[in-house]
Amino acid sequence: MLFTSFAFMLLFGLTLSFAAEEASSTDNNLVMMPPGCECVDNEWENGCKTFTCNCNCDLIYGTCDLGCCCDPECSADEVDWFSDECSSGNEQELKARTCSDTDPALEKVNNWRPVRMDEVVEECLEDLLCISKNNNPTKYNLYDHVEYLDPVSTFSMNGIGDKLRDYSSHYSTIGITENSFTAGSNSLYEIGDVLPVVDEDKFYRGSLRLPAVDDGGFCQDLDVIHFGRSRKKRRCSRVVSDLSSSCTTSFNVDQYVTNLFVGSSRLSSLSGETNLETDPSFVRVSYGSLEDGDGNIVDVATIAPSITVWDEEATVCKNALKALTYNILYNDSGGIEQVTADVQVSDLQVNVGTAVHQQFAVKFMKVTSNQTLRVKSGNPGYIFGAPVLSGVSIVDSSGGKESVQMTTPSSGRLSTMNAGNCELISTTGLVVGFGEDVSVGCLQPLNKSDMADLCTSVSPNHPLLTSISVNNNTVYLPIWLDTTPNLLVGIFGNADPHDRTHWLSIHESIAVKSRHYFADDGRCEGLPTGVHYKFLWTYVGGSSNPQAKILSAQKEFEHMPLIHQLREPNQKQNHAFTTTVSW
Repeated sequence: MLFTSFAFMLLFGLTLSFAAEEASSTDNNLVMMPPGCECVDNEWENGCKTFTCNCNCDLIYGTCDLGCCCDPECSADEVDWFSDECSSGNEQELKARTCSDTDPALEKVNNWRPVRMDEVVEECLEDLLCISKNNNPTKYNLYDHVEYLDPVSTFSMNGIGDKLRDYSSHYSTIGITENSFTAGSNSLYEIGDVLPVVDEDKFYRGSLRLPAVDDGGFCQDLDVIHFGRSRKKRRCSRVVSDLSSSCTTSFNVDQYVTNLFVGSSRLSSLSGETNLETDPSFVRVSYGSLEDGDGNIVDVATIAPSITVWDEEATVCKNALKALTYNILYNDSGGIEQVTADVQVSDLQVNVGTAVHQQFAVKFMKVTSNQTLRVKSGNPGYIFGAPVLSGVSIVDSSGGKESVQMTTPSSGRLSTMNAGNCELISTTGLVVGFGEDVSVGCLQPLNKSDMADLCTSVSPNHPLLTSISVNNNTVYLPIWLDTTPNLLVGIFGNADPHDRTHWLSIHESIAVKSRHYFADDGRCEGLPTGVHYKFLWTYVGGSSNPQAKILSAQKEFEHMPLIHQLREPNQKQNHAFTTTVSW
């Protein structure tokens, strides 16, 4: 079993975990071999436990993944469109030179498999020796099967899932796989074509571009986007020499979104009579989503024409560009139908010489009319950094079949609260990436009266409190802590929401404690102040193409005392609340 930990820290660092009573849930007949894999050993009563998987590149439900030859949703014409470099996702096995070739179909009959040798040795002896007879009983090196584990014992002190969390600086670079291929001549765009861009004044702006990352990790501006070549999310750095100048250039959102039109085909052209809003030869670049510095989603219909502005008095770059992803939808003819930008902004105030990070990505997806596009987090095993799939169980009232309703945001991704002011933040802002340790915190200002009210109120209408039932007891929690009951996570990155066996319950561990307020020293005890998610994972499948899966999961609530330490009882003091994720 292999374990790893990628981590990043937001606002707060290490927190401690405390034992708590369990609120149990059960899982029955959980999936052993995920969809899209081939069984190697069928001798197990309850299903296949040793298998190999051969199509890692199929990452989008409902459409053909460009460059993925093994995607069953790709037509023969689309596969022909791909070059010889297109990915199949198959395992890369070492080749051994045999004295005579054997039909692969015969290998399945007599169960003899080619002997494999070290590549270096093979190269040295390639022209001297050959294999006359092969008695190797198996074709693959496989990971041992590991049973799903009980979270209570797994995450207890000194259990196999117990770990000292270390939140160091890290950022995910996982995204949609980048492909490179050539194309035929029958499409409106060919794979690799640049995308012509004009502005609202009908001035040609060259090709659609987006910063890339150079060898030193710095942002390389104006790197051309090529049709069909998605770019995974990558972070680059900028060293600020003049923030006021950079605010209108490098950190300006408008240059990537506002009043830009992309050609729907490689042959799109302008004339004096062209109406960019109605001419099908051009597609406006629009906002898909806009997230502000506090993690809140902004209604794009209410935003001003210019988002990023320089505040001279405060020396702050307002709404500076933090991250941007272009989502480009194309049709069967290879024409572009829609271009949207998912944007994250934040106010920026830094000293000269400070390195500031930005993130950019491009996703190409085919338009489909018969079903909703849904991006997988791996096929089948999770990609490190890809969103952890989450949902809640639902039962069909007519047939009684159990399935999974994907939870927010948008595509069923597990998320935590955002950093900032607790009362104002979204509870589903920071998406949890597979294998990434996370610590995120918020601050809530309270005076003594506020704290007493928070610590004693049982009102169902309290603006800062919500309640859950634990073992027939009512437990009150702050609204910014995640209280979604009976949450499930996808065992594999391609978990099917129509099949409950693909989903693992997150065991909830919460102590039933009474809240008490001690007026003499301004102290509140018994109020939950943190949530800790804990995951145990392993590799399965073939060692040359390992697949990451989740074995066990737990959500644990923490109780730390809140103490008002200021001299003036009416003076507000910030109190910290945290959410952590560990792997």
